[in-house]
Amino acid sequence: MSDEELAKILKVKRVVTNDRLADDEIAVFRNYGTIGTSSPSTIEDYEITTNTDWFEVIGFVGGDLYSPKSALWINAPESGSIVCDPASQAFIAAGEAKDITVTASGEYEITSKPAWIAGVIDGTKATLTAAANSGAARTGVVVFALTSDADVNCTLVVTQLSGEAPGTISCDPTTQEFAAAGEAKDITVTASSGYKITSKPAWITGAIAGNKATLTAAANSGAARTGVVVFALTSDANVNCTLVVTQPAGT
Repeated sequence: MSDEELAKILKVKRVVTNDRLADDEIAVFRNYGTIGTSSPSTIEDYEITTNTDWFEVIGFVGGDLYSPKSALWINAPESGSIVCDPASQAFIAAGEAKDITVTASGEYEITSKPAWIAGVIDGTKATLTAAANSGAARTGVVVFALTSDADVNCTLVVTQLSGEAPGTISCDPTTQEFAAAGEAKDITVTASSGYKITSKPAWITGAIAGNKATLTAAANSGAARTGVVVFALTSDANVNCTLVVTQPAGT
């Protein structure tokens, strides 16, 4: 925390450090406008107006109480800390529980998490449980923070595999021969969802209408040729079927 930030919290004009003080102490210059009585004489006469209770007055220094060099000493706490291990965790689609090690300088809590994650804290162990996933793969963030200071936190990225049934697609037939003069033929494509032609020879054109794919071969004036037409789910190109197409030489 900067001197300016501390001064704002304590509602004093400024905060200065003193080389003679310990590392965990701060000298706060007295400001008659916000702290103290009209004629303070001892440390007990000072009342610090503040919106926090983490500090403790431990001494007074300065000869003339009305001198700007008069000061209060306070204990400045060390910054808190919190670490999550690991920093990411993957869950299976069926749902499962996994333990996270949280090393914190004080009490901590879960301040943010996805709705599909439940968490239980037991000392340095936080058990996270992912609900079963019947939809698409999902990702979220779990935030652990000190109870005393939510700004001191660590984050854990959680992921879960998709629970959706894998898509399917099949071609019937799986091979097709076209006349050298060129012709159109229908292929039956049975798919669990929308599909498209993702690869084909240049001499083949294709049109899709429901579960029927019409392939048209151009006339062949050269040597016999062979190629492969690939049909794949629109949602997942890795789910596909292949059709081998052939055409004899032209005369």
